[in-house]
Amino acid sequence: MLAEPHGRPYEPFGNGVTTDGMAEATTTQGPLFYVEVRGEELAGRQYDVDADGLLVGRSSSCDVILQDREVSRRHCYFYPDGPFCYVKDLGSKNGIFVNGRTERQLRLQDGAVVDVGSTRFVFHIEGAPPESAERPDPYAGLEEASRRHAPTTPVRHPLALSSLVFGLLACLHWAFGLGAVVLALLALYEMRGQRDAMGMGLVRGGLIVGLVGAALNGWFAAAAPGLRADREQAARLACRDNLRRVAAALESYAQAHGGTRPPGLGDLVAAGLLEPGHINCPGCRLEGAASCPYVYLGGERELSGLALGILACDSGLENHRGQGGWVLRGNGQLEWLLPGQLAQLLEQLAEADRAFAGAEP
Repeated sequence: MLAEPHGRPYEPFGNGVTTDGMAEATTTQGPLFYVEVRGEELAGRQYDVDADGLLVGRSSSCDVILQDREVSRRHCYFYPDGPFCYVKDLGSKNGIFVNGRTERQLRLQDGAVVDVGSTRFVFHIEGAPPESAERPDPYAGLEEASRRHAPTTPVRHPLALSSLVFGLLACLHWAFGLGAVVLALLALYEMRGQRDAMGMGLVRGGLIVGLVGAALNGWFAAAAPGLRADREQAARLACRDNLRRVAAALESYAQAHGGTRPPGLGDLVAAGLLEPGHINCPGCRLEGAASCPYVYLGGERELSGLALGILACDSGLENHRGQGGWVLRGNGQLEWLLPGQLAQLLEQLAEADRAFAGAEP
């Protein structure tokens, strides 16, 4: 076994327990253990696992020196203990895999496969008594029971899960999609060299959902103004058509009633001259309002209408998102007023109402 600098023996377990101490404690000669290397590095070589154990890593003080960047400086340690041989992960970053499963420490059976980075070690037992294969292992039941009843720690993938969550939120804002991609790349870096199907699945999901969500959000952000403008234009034209129907219905009603206009627009609906939706501005639905009845200058407000020369108009600036509103003049003509003009007209209507109300006996 290679020694540390200054001749200090390696202490794989800490607390002063060295491999030399283990050799002193192991007084009974047991079976011979060795590992065979398979992989690009050191392929075909065999290393005995003697009483001093076998240290694997990138450090020059290791018995088996690997140049793989996925391998830690002191990655793992093979050591005998009586008739058995164990492998122990020495706190490496990427861990060890025994027969495809992540392990921290495990007793090895003949033919066990231990993966350290991209290098594979096949464990062999030489010189074991022939009857040992058929002799029941007194520790097997205890080991299985301890595995069965030991508390399990769920495998967590915080970065990969965060990437997936950020990807789902990317539909709200493109920045979440960028965050999902960054977290996914960090998760890939964290899982490098690991065979983690669940983690890789989460990372792929985060990347795909994040990129798609960010793309959809960007498209919607670019298209939304145009879509809103199209809806507003459609509502403006529908409002104009409604007031044209109102003008025609008022004329029909006046002809049927000796030139008298109805008290309210609802009377036109009752007379079957209009549909209920024709006396409401359709633009207000863009803001979520249930209905916005037109201002009608007839009946009790006829004097105000005559003074200003209008029959009906939009009830407020909110009807068309503050862009203006329609006015039905007394001569039956329709006119689109800009926001300032509509606000001034509505104020004049209010003043005329107050003036005529004060003039009444």
